Amino acid sequence: MKYLLAIFGFFSLSTAHAGKVFTSYEDYYQQQHGIFLGKVLKESNEGYSIQSAHGLCGEDDMCKDHNGNLGSKKIKITVSQTKGAFQIKDRSFYYRDARVLDGAQNPPEESPLYGVSAYIARKNKNRPDIICIEGYYMGSERFRNTEVFLVINPLGSRNKTQFLHLPGLHSSCMAVLQEPDGSISYPSNSYVLDDKTGQSTGLSMKYFSVKNGVPRSLSRETRLRFIEAGNPFKFSIE
Repeated sequence: MKYLLAIFGFFSLSTAHAGKVFTSYEDYYQQQHGIFLGKVLKESNEGYSIQSAHGLCGEDDMCKDHNGNLGSKKIKITVSQTKGAFQIKDRSFYYRDARVLDGAQNPPEESPLYGVSAYIARKNKNRPDIICIEGYYMGSERFRNTEVFLVINPLGSRNKTQFLHLPGLHSSCMAVLQEPDGSISYPSNSYVLDDKTGQSTGLSMKYFSVKNGVPRSLSRETRLRFIEAGNPFKFSIE
């Protein structure tokens, strides 16, 4: 019954916004009220390097902190600006070590993320705390691909912490949703191409859930239609 209600809510949302023209994926994902909505951590104004007592940033590195609260506890996420890694408390997470979910690509070795934002969703009765890191790699595709990394149960024991790399095409931490069974879900996006011209005319968003680190298809799809063929940044819901 809960699953049917979730599906009903998902399609009701799509129906409510049918015909609306979106000019950013951030705006579109915010309408879905995902688990990270309004939960971005405060970013420090300047980067820094330190010489000792730090497992990630040394003299030749630069880091930036993202600060917030996890319940009554303060939490700091330190993101390297020269390495492909970030740190939560005393634990370092290297992007290359994340489990790559279907549709995602392996990150470049040791490459840092740019334009990083960090989010945190507090645990509830169905799931543990989750931290989301998003940013982009330098290159021609940086406006289309957002690298999204999830750390599930970040303060738990290492064998109970999951580190996942989500598909990046027009992705966002804001796209992660809560399912009634306690799992979280995310879209795996791909372009819809015109058979004759080969131009992209829309985006297919197929949803998958993750529970206990295991992804599965939800047999749920949203299609976006581009207002102008080949331009994925102005669209409506089919």
